[in-house]
Amino acid sequence: MTTHAYLSNITVDLVGTASPITYSQLEEVTSGAQVGETAPIIDVSHFQSTSREYIAGLEDGNEFSLECNAVMTSPAVQQTFIALKGQTRTLRVTATSSRVSPNLVKTYTFSAVFLGWGLTPNVGEADKLTFSFKISGGVTRA
Repeated sequence: MTTHAYLSNITVDLVGTASPITYSQLEEVTSGAQVGETAPIIDVSHFQSTSREYIAGLEDGNEFSLECNAVMTSPAVQQTFIALKGQTRTLRVTATSSRVSPNLVKTYTFSAVFLGWGLTPNVGEADKLTFSFKISGGVTRA
């Protein structure tokens, strides 16, 4: 077992648009945040090819979802995320590992289209709020 593996200590922040930059943390994230990029395969075979030939295409950001315990208090960042449906904003995902000292912190910053949201009411459990996103452009890792 590696000593550098991450525990589930993830935060998701909406990056402010004014100076100085502010960060609004999404409340009670329980799963998701599959942030990343994929380079699609492009077929470049031609009539003189003796077999299929491929190259990597332009990187494309992943589409992902976040699930949260629904927060009913006001103001809530979750309500801001709902209002941003259809817009593109900057998000920052921070993963912190406390398995070592000092803690290891990795930060991923990217623009994302807020595709949609959905509320799942539950009986006897916390209501769930799910947001879906599409990363636009590259992911900055720090």
